[in-house]
Amino acid sequence: GKFNLSLAGILPPFLTYLKLSFFFQNRLRSGDLPGRLRVLSINRSYPFPLEKGILPPYLELLYYRVSKPFPLDGVLPSFLLQLELPPEYNFPFAKNTLPSSLKVLWTGDHFTAPLIYLPEGLEKLCVGVNYFHPFLHFPSGLRCLDLITESQRSLLPHILPEKLQVRVLISV
Repeated sequence: GKFNLSLAGILPPFLTYLKLSFFFQNRLRSGDLPGRLRVLSINRSYPFPLEKGILPPYLELLYYRVSKPFPLDGVLPSFLLQLELPPEYNFPFAKNTLPSSLKVLWTGDHFTAPLIYLPEGLEKLCVGVNYFHPFLHFPSGLRCLDLITESQRSLLPHILPEKLQVRVLISV
């Protein structure tokens, strides 16, 4: 629906899943989202940066699907398990931008920044079609690397970690 009001005091405290619709364009503020929220999907039309304290501390899945993204430095909760970035996200990750709890990361198609600071516990990494930096280091927990095109295989070192599965999603 076309709900476009402030969320302050409206959402039930036991809510665990929230998808902000295309029409939601109000700025989220600290305390707007319930502390028990585990899954959050932010729509493509959300026009504001996420600020520290907006995301609940125990959020596990964040689908950050905005069409005009902002850097996520200092805003991701420490228990986040999965992060899906929009195609337009192209900001490098500074050290400690991604929480150590992160298990799954999907970068967008336009993400071109080198992936240097990845959490060691990361288990699955999906890179977009325009990612063409050599992989110099793999997190120790990485078990699955999804590449979009066969040409991205050239970015891999000759010797891969034994437990790493590399998949090419589009074979052309």
